[in-house]
Amino acid sequence: MIKEFCLAWEKNKEKLEEYFRNTPQNEYSDYEDFVKLLFDIVINPEINRKFDTENILKIDDGDCQGTQVFVLHRDTYQPYVKDYVYTNTYYGSCSGCDTLMAINDYGSGLPNESQVNDYMDLCLHLLQKCHYMTDEGGVIKTNSKDCIKCKHYKNYYKSSECYCEKGYCVKKNKNTKKSFAK
Repeated sequence: MIKEFCLAWEKNKEKLEEYFRNTPQNEYSDYEDFVKLLFDIVINPEINRKFDTENILKIDDGDCQGTQVFVLHRDTYQPYVKDYVYTNTYYGSCSGCDTLMAINDYGSGLPNESQVNDYMDLCLHLLQKCHYMTDEGGVIKTNSKDCIKCKHYKNYYKSSECYCEKGYCVKKNKNTKKSFAK
């Protein structure tokens, strides 16, 4: 889960709920629509660097059931790996094994109260499954003045921050593990 997304949820979930109450179900008929709504209504309004919801990559290697993975990136020219986020959901072939089919019951009009609540739960679960493609690539980021430049040291893009793949170069206190610094 991503903390800033959770905070955005608390702030904007009523807007999403209002959208569901006033919008016919045929306008959000597949899981990708829900991912787009989650980012457009809940997440993007609360962050500086928005995610591109017009170019969501959907990975679906299933047939009549399986997992769909949705990958989004920040709306920027040539995003870096740290600009990507993903979420996923399981789907089935009928209303007995597919959450979305069970909720909308093949309806196209405005949802009832129970459906609105279920759509909100579906969006919350998509949000809870959101992860950045990498948490700095599994790398610990620190201010370069606190770095002792061990053999795992990386200074990406000559920034003022260093990155350590193992976390050894961060000076936490005077007893820092310096055995890896050569």
